[in-house]
Order: sequence, then C-alpha cells, then structure tokens
Amino acid sequence: MTKALEVSKEMEAQGIAHNQKTFSMIMAGYVQLGDTGNAFSVFEDMANAGIKPDVVTYNILVNAFCRNRQMDRAMQLLVRMREGGNVPTFQTYTTIIDGFMKVGNVPMALEIVHDMKMGGCRPTAATYNVVMNGLMRDGQVCVMISCPLSAFLCHSVQLSGLLSNQPQPIHILSDKFALGASGTGDYRI
Repeated sequence: MTKALEVSKEMEAQGIAHNQKTFSMIMAGYVQLGDTGNAFSVFEDMANAGIKPDVVTYNILVNAFCRNRQMDRAMQLLVRMREGGNVPTFQTYTTIIDGFMKVGNVPMALEIVHDMKMGGCRPTAATYNVVMNGLMRDGQVCVMISCPLSAFLCHSVQLSGLLSNQPQPIHILSDKFALGASGTGDYRI
C-alpha cells in the first residue's frame, strides 16, 4: 500500500488527476489492510473531486462495513448508492445479507432478500447459500435435506413477506425441508 500511495502522490505532483478507478484501487488497498476509516476518507475525497462512484466503488465499502459488522453504515451506503443513480447488484445485496446474518439479524437479512427481488435483482445461488448458512449458524434451521434452489426461492418469498418485530411460527409445507429444533416444521423468525 505504501508504494501505491507513493504512485498516487507522484500522479498528483505531475498534475495528473485521479479518476474513479484510481480512487477505487486506493480504497480497496485500505480495505485489504483493514483500514475502513481511510478507505471511506478516500471515498469522500473522490466525491469532493466531483467524481461519481460506480457500483464497484460502493461494493468495496459495503464489503468493508459488513466485514466490520457496521451494518448501519453499509445500509447508509446502499441508500446513497441508489440516490446517486447506481443500481445495486447481486454482489451488493449478497454482501449485506451475509453481514446481517453474521450479526444475527435474520429478519433484516430476509428483508434484504425481499427488497432485492422487489428491486428487480435476481438472487443467485451464492445469495441463497449465504441465507442457508446464516440460518443454520443461527440455529434456526437444524437440517436442510434435498433442498433444490427453486423450492428454497419459493419459501424465502413466504418468509420475507411475513416479517414483523415479534417472533411468529411459519409452517413450511414441503417435504423438501426438515426445519425447526423441535422437528415440527415450524420456523421462527
């Protein structure tokens, strides 16, 4: 990173302005070092220079915030991203879903899956792998047996549409799943 920053300073000394890609590379370098603060400072410098971030730039920071369990900041970036005219990709959403699963906020993760679909972004196998891993890690799904992706997609729509602040049982009508610690097929969100 030190060498990259030297090159950046040399560019500036020669009157060569940074572009979106240069800023993004510097941000990614800081993120690799675990320095989210400096990565965000570069993002702000980019905005102050009048350079519009693209989806890749936003994803770099969203990933950093989610990795650091700063989900409020990741969500603020998602809003800022949309307001700036950028359309979140499946990578953006999957990263945020994974972040919410890792902090144990399953309802919010499932809400993001729902928002993703409502926004016209189709979840991928990677997205649903994150959801399934998070559910199992959270102890909300004991065993998933013979779960084709299409069946899981149908059930996730039902689950994400029924979110509330209070836990509620949802009976899954499928022999493709064995859910719930009690083995009753009840799933608690």
